[in-house]
Amino acid sequence: MIYPTPKKWADYIFIRYLRYLFKSDFSAIYSLKTIPEIPNNNACIITPNHSSWYDGFIVYWINKIYWKKDFRVLMLSEQLKKYYFFKNIGACGFAPTEPKDVLKFIRYSTNLIIPENIFVFFPQGKIIPETGKPYELKLGLKLIKSNYPTEILPIHFRIVHLNERKPVLFILPGQFIPFAEYLKDPTQLTLAMNSLQAETSQMLHQSNYGNLLAGKPINPH
Repeated sequence: MIYPTPKKWADYIFIRYLRYLFKSDFSAIYSLKTIPEIPNNNACIITPNHSSWYDGFIVYWINKIYWKKDFRVLMLSEQLKKYYFFKNIGACGFAPTEPKDVLKFIRYSTNLIIPENIFVFFPQGKIIPETGKPYELKLGLKLIKSNYPTEILPIHFRIVHLNERKPVLFILPGQFIPFAEYLKDPTQLTLAMNSLQAETSQMLHQSNYGNLLAGKPINPH
């Protein structure tokens, strides 16, 4: 397993790189609903769909604007070895096919799931293009151990080409799911993710969402 080693200098560089990247690659970044506040003293696991290279970066950006917590994200070790810089902004890596790595991750997860952090976990397990088909989520989230009240926040991303050359990124946050309830019934997360996917399609035609790229407040719905 590869453990994160967060560095302030890396965070300073990366947030400026993302500002450039998003303005270069997207015409706008819109949230279809208000980004929710994380309950005080609770740990939080963010579970986005994983349809593009940008997904972890987007949560990092949202965290910088709204939650302002320490960022942690789980990656495959083979990917983190290629992009080792991400270790310096809170990425940890493990090999799910290696039993020793899995045991290390289970033990280390109590250091990740704390109120000071947000922890990003991709329940699809790998990048899968957005096709509209129902999500099939893996159960790796059940490996996590937490010593705090913990919430899961499902969130949906979709990149769409509209009437400009550069695409628009849409974000739809869901409702919190208590981690204890997920452990009893993991299908809750699958249902929530599929519901967000369908709701995103229904909401794309509205026009009063807030542009995260411009740093504007988000209008509640």
